[in-house]
Amino acid sequence: MRSRISAVLLGLIALAPDALARAPGQNGVQVTIPVSGIADYAQAVAVDPNGNIVLAGAIGGNGATGGNKSVLARLSVGGALDFSFGTLGIATHDLSMNQSDGLRALVRMDDGRDAGCGVLFTAGTAQAFVVARFNSDGSLDATFN
Repeated sequence: MRSRISAVLLGLIALAPDALARAPGQNGVQVTIPVSGIADYAQAVAVDPNGNIVLAGAIGGNGATGGNKSVLARLSVGGALDFSFGTLGIATHDLSMNQSDGLRALVRMDDGRDAGCGVLFTAGTAQAFVVARFNSDGSLDATFN
């Protein structure tokens, strides 16, 4: 059974006042995005000037692949996953090398890239901050170090 990120897009009201008119789902307020994982969540949202929506958070690991992994998902103006981003609209990154990590904030940059920050965990305890920059296709920006 596939897990789902269920992200309430209320934060979009401040970022894009007409977002409720564009958002799909139940009365234009909620969209459910299928991702693979156990404990999935979205904690940050950014909207580009064209109205595309990027969500950031984490997906749960399974014992074989470590803990949570950072995840980005991009939605088109109409609310559908943008298949030109990541893999079928979802980009997953292991920022902690088989420990646990998750993004908690996201900023959309003028050049189309995204910068995110979050936390790294070891044995369930926060160990360090993480900052990463992502290319417009959802891949990690290797020039950011």
